[in-house]
Amino acid sequence: MRHPQKLNPHLWYNEPGELNDGPRCYCKPEYQVGPSHCKYEGETAIPKCDPHSNNPNKLHHYRICVLPNTNYSAKQPSVIMYKNLKYEFEGFGLLSHYKLDDLPPCKFHRYNIFYKVHLVPEPLPPNFTVRSLDLLSDFVMYELLELLDETLYPSGADEATSCRCFHLYPRFSRRGHDGALELLPAWAILQHLLDNSGLLIEPDCLDSVLRMSKEEWRNFIDQWRGQLITYPGKKPSTIRVDQVDRCSAAASAASSDGRDKPTYPYVIHITQVPLKFGWQAENTYRRTLKSYFREQYMIVFNPRVGAEQREKLQHLREKMRVVEEAPDKRREVTVEMSAEGFRRTGLRPDVTQFALLLPHFLSFCRLHRSISALESRIGYVFKDKSLFHQAMTHPSSIRSTLGLNSDHVLNSMLNCGPRLLEYGEVREIRQATRKHGLAYTVNVMSMLPSILEKKSPIFGNDRLEYLGDAVVELIVTTHLFYILPEVSEGHLDAFRQSLVMNAHLALLARRLGLHCYLQYAHGMDFYLDSTFMHAYSDAFEAFMAAVYLDGGLALANRIFADVMWGSDPSCLRVWCTPPPHPIQLEYPDGDRHLLPQHPKLKKLTRLERRIGMEFRHIRLLAQSLSYTRRFNQLTLGNNQRLEHLGDTLLKFVTTDYLFKHFPYHHEGHLSILRNTMANKYTQGQVCRDLGLTEFIIEDTPAAPSALLSLDADSKIFADVLESFVGAVFVDKDLTSG
Repeated sequence: MRHPQKLNPHLWYNEPGELNDGPRCYCKPEYQVGPSHCKYEGETAIPKCDPHSNNPNKLHHYRICVLPNTNYSAKQPSVIMYKNLKYEFEGFGLLSHYKLDDLPPCKFHRYNIFYKVHLVPEPLPPNFTVRSLDLLSDFVMYELLELLDETLYPSGADEATSCRCFHLYPRFSRRGHDGALELLPAWAILQHLLDNSGLLIEPDCLDSVLRMSKEEWRNFIDQWRGQLITYPGKKPSTIRVDQVDRCSAAASAASSDGRDKPTYPYVIHITQVPLKFGWQAENTYRRTLKSYFREQYMIVFNPRVGAEQREKLQHLREKMRVVEEAPDKRREVTVEMSAEGFRRTGLRPDVTQFALLLPHFLSFCRLHRSISALESRIGYVFKDKSLFHQAMTHPSSIRSTLGLNSDHVLNSMLNCGPRLLEYGEVREIRQATRKHGLAYTVNVMSMLPSILEKKSPIFGNDRLEYLGDAVVELIVTTHLFYILPEVSEGHLDAFRQSLVMNAHLALLARRLGLHCYLQYAHGMDFYLDSTFMHAYSDAFEAFMAAVYLDGGLALANRIFADVMWGSDPSCLRVWCTPPPHPIQLEYPDGDRHLLPQHPKLKKLTRLERRIGMEFRHIRLLAQSLSYTRRFNQLTLGNNQRLEHLGDTLLKFVTTDYLFKHFPYHHEGHLSILRNTMANKYTQGQVCRDLGLTEFIIEDTPAAPSALLSLDADSKIFADVLESFVGAVFVDKDLTSG
């Protein structure tokens, strides 16, 4: 980016609504909703606070805590001396207009480390005014860090019509002799900033600075090394001082050319080129790297390696090295600028480091607040709101935890953040985010299930979408089974597919308002209608899974019915009050009185004793075992409809168990496990183990014995098991969940 006031060609700066390589958002107007566009449902204008008071009757005070505190606890923190006492920066306090006591931890990962941010309620401190906090936060967030796309005002409101959602309190504290924590007053912080707002090097002191001895110069620059300095009006306005030299390489070259030597010392700042513009993003380099890995793999697994292969590998390595060492593709860049015009701030990078996590965390708080609008709409309050947050987290946003404009935060990190950071193990990040790769798949699939139900560390809505798919399919299948008693299995499947297809689920998601909560990262894909349709349908399935885990299947059933038929009371009544099964409708109190009249039914009592369960309507059991083509009055048809229902039930039960007992498996790995558990071979074996094969009812009496002798008929036995499960479900009236 070019700007007439750009501080240096190698530094990146922020512009409103812009990324480093173009506009921040390409979304169509109908998709410009939700947290990704700083729009939160249910937000309204907030009555303004008294700017000259701490408003104790309106505000709730919380301390923002980050765990672990790696990279957020500096060895040399910002210090303010007040009355000869040292107050050190420890983070930010949050003052909210509404309570946030039930806020779940905000999870994100940076520097290959998983962090959790949570709030600790504290008494409201008396030593501040709202006006002083707003001045401090504006100075840090907008003047120094230039986070120009972030706003603290409610959606659709501004400074003239509303107060801010939150007020931020920079916490400078010390421990007293009695161990009590003492916070520095806000006015003292403002006074410190004013006292330290002068020029870095005053013109009157320039001659004495240039005549300093080496020891004096070393002591002089030690106080500025690691500090933040600002040049108002420039782009970017603020940088971190890494070194100060009286004579730079550029100055030496100028003096050798006969030009006048610059008078002001040089500020040195070490920065990095964003990854999207580095050599890692070069298509040539990526193709060469792929070829290099392929050749390396062939050499490792080839017992006879020729000289030609080794030369090719060396050629590819040299080709990558040339790209890596190109002057215009260097990752780390040393920037030299004259100290003239720069002003002090009195702050160090620990303040900006903590401030740069606030955009993501404050967005998380506002989204949490807006959930109440959805809860009032569905008539249910989530007990574990982290489930809803996870359901509304699209996989694309897992790595985009930098706020509304990720490039703004990254640029400010490079310009004002700490130079040296501590990075965690890449292995932990890959375990929670990586899905593909043979070695990783083998490692994950070798893990045994946990004995007790365990919450998964994998974030994002992929796993919830996997469970929600089974939940939605179960709800739709059971209702269609009861509402349409005369419809065959094939037509039931067609009706179900029309209700669970992505286009219909996306429509339900918009009808429910989930598009106002979905978090995703802007990219080239998110300007296509098909991308949003898939994202909305996945979000709806994940939401149904969250409702099921938090409130049970009956609640998920009720919410699904309200969303689909809420605008049509007659359809809603039919959907919610389906008639009993035809066999149950014929004999409401049970049909066991028919046992003496029908030898086939009497024979099934042996099966009941074997499985330890007695059917109230034993003809349901007979129907589940009827592999016939002709209609008869005893079973009122064959087992195909019950098999259709039982197939969905087995899928749901298997999915539910795998989701809860395999917490480290992604949705793809869970699908592999489900396919190995719910297939015709395993189900056929279970059917044999239960002894159902002895009681299969066929058109001819010779058929059962013939079936028992054929391994090729596992599909028939699997269908019988599914229909048997369906019969148990109907007879025991398990529709309530």
